[in-house]
Amino acid sequence: MKYCFLDLETTGFEPAKDSIIEVSLVVVEDGVETGRLDRVIIPDKSPLSDFVSQLTGIDQTEIDTNGVYFTEVKDEVQA
Repeated sequence: MKYCFLDLETTGFEPAKDSIIEVSLVVVEDGVETGRLDRVIIPDKSPLSDFVSQLTGIDQTEIDTNGVYFTEVKDEVQA
């Protein structure tokens, strides 16, 4: 069996106004990890708040340093 585990961190719960700030995937096939993706995402709708930063551990410095736009990784995520 092949499974893909997905974890998203976001700026809130409303897709119309909130943004993804991290996407993580782990692919497991027959009990063995066969793939992994972890990307910090630059928010495109609502900015990162202090509350969300404390909750997720993702701060603005990390976004500024390592962040990419979701459009840059969407093909990797889909694959």
